[in-house]
Amino acid sequence: MFTRAIAGHRLLVMVNTTGGERTVKCPISLAGASMTDLIGGTDITVPVEMNIRPYGYVLLMD
Repeated sequence: MFTRAIAGHRLLVMVNTTGGERTVKCPISLAGASMTDLIGGTDITVPVEMNIRPYGYVLLMD
């Protein structure tokens, strides 16, 4: 997982590199923030923890 600030936006990238579903703690500084899922195009509120499918990834930007 990593975060990056890009021209006034924040990017959050989370990757599950295992063959099983994993629960990942999101950065507390982003918990509750409204961000856009760059893959699905939907707006979400960043939870404190997020389940990620096997070999899945999450790309969020505000």
